[in-house]
Amino acid sequence: MAKQVYFIAGASRGIGLSLATYLSKKPENVVFATARNPSSSSGLQELSKVADNVHVVTLDLNDEKTFETAKAEVLKITDSIDVFICNAGISTAHTQILDTPKEQFLSHYVTNALGPILLIQAFYDLVKRGTQKKVIFVSSMVGTISEYPTYSTSAYGQSKAALNHSIRQLGRELAEENFIVVPVHPGLVGTELLFGAKDQYLANNPEFAPIFAPGGHITPDESAEKLAILIENLKKEDSNKFWSYDGTEVPW
Repeated sequence: MAKQVYFIAGASRGIGLSLATYLSKKPENVVFATARNPSSSSGLQELSKVADNVHVVTLDLNDEKTFETAKAEVLKITDSIDVFICNAGISTAHTQILDTPKEQFLSHYVTNALGPILLIQAFYDLVKRGTQKKVIFVSSMVGTISEYPTYSTSAYGQSKAALNHSIRQLGRELAEENFIVVPVHPGLVGTELLFGAKDQYLANNPEFAPIFAPGGHITPDESAEKLAILIENLKKEDSNKFWSYDGTEVPW
């Protein structure tokens, strides 16, 4: 089979690391897995030792200089990317809107909304030369403004809504070039981000206690496998739509 080149921004842990692990199981895949500080990600280091088709690259979504150094590392191996996945982001704002400081709004916007767009700007020409031209942004259902959520996600939800807005425009702009551009909702995943916010979530929403119990969320591996299948099956007509990890369409 022809090789497929995957680029995953934000693969040091959680969903990103699970995605890199799952995709690396197919020997014909080439996987570039990025992290802000790869040496501190034991999981990513171990993966690269056992999977010679995984290439670890340093990239910080808040530092555009690292975009170019990361791109240079990719170009040492290939001149094209088939599937571009931006999973990197932050989630540290769990207070209500009136209690969220300006700094939280700004940091989430810069990292979650602006960072991914600047990153695809930098890697656009490599994806254009790919065979699939798939551009995937790991977003969140809390970024919808029509039906969900019913609780406050303040700066985090706002940043994902802003990201979704840009993704939808990008999908339209690249349609004639046969790109497939989508945001994806990874599900309610038991990552460090989720459990790190447990106290804040429960302080404002005590009814959420069940989601932190066994069975109340899915694992990063479960999310990654479903996402990988979803991404593999995406067709041109699926572009510019918001997809959940389970294959259902999410309202914008």
